[in-house]
Amino acid sequence: MNVQYLIVFFLAAVRCQATESVLDLFSEFKRPIDGRQARIGGLQTRKGGLQTRIDGLEKEIKALKAEIDTKGPNKVAFMAKNAGPLQNIPANYIVVYDTAITNLGNGYDTSTGIFTAPSNGVYIFSWTCLSHAGYIFPTYLAVNGNLIARNHAGSRNVQDHISGSQNAVIEIKKYDKVSVRIQNGHTGQYMYGQGWSTFIGYKL
Repeated sequence: MNVQYLIVFFLAAVRCQATESVLDLFSEFKRPIDGRQARIGGLQTRKGGLQTRIDGLEKEIKALKAEIDTKGPNKVAFMAKNAGPLQNIPANYIVVYDTAITNLGNGYDTSTGIFTAPSNGVYIFSWTCLSHAGYIFPTYLAVNGNLIARNHAGSRNVQDHISGSQNAVIEIKKYDKVSVRIQNGHTGQYMYGQGWSTFIGYKL
């Protein structure tokens, strides 16, 4: 009888030891898993912080783009002249000064004679026309086709070259179009080129 008790006790002890060994084994596996989970949690926290910074930078970039779009180029200025003379330009046609000397901001188009404002602001414009003796060249400054100021060069009764100049200070908006045109009811008979006639504009 005592032998049977000893056998039962021995088997119970072996079973307990085996159970503890298995638990110890699981504990050994559990420690690295817990460590990895902690690292994953830390990385997720860092990811959230980085995303917040990225969102903030994107907002700053959008704000800067909006500011640049409103202000436009830092400097806006142009000066253009004619390579050769212009003759018999009909009423309300644009006088195309076809050679740009300065074109900061790229607002002036030498192919059309139109200055397109790259930003809102106050601009100064000046243009000069030198007419041939005995001919006239009447012009006006237009913003979006609307008359702002007039200029007249020449006289049919004066046998000498006559120059006419005019200036204008105007507030315009981005994309407004400014040009020099022949006055209504007249023909631009003859305007000298080669630097004698010029069109100038710049932003204050």
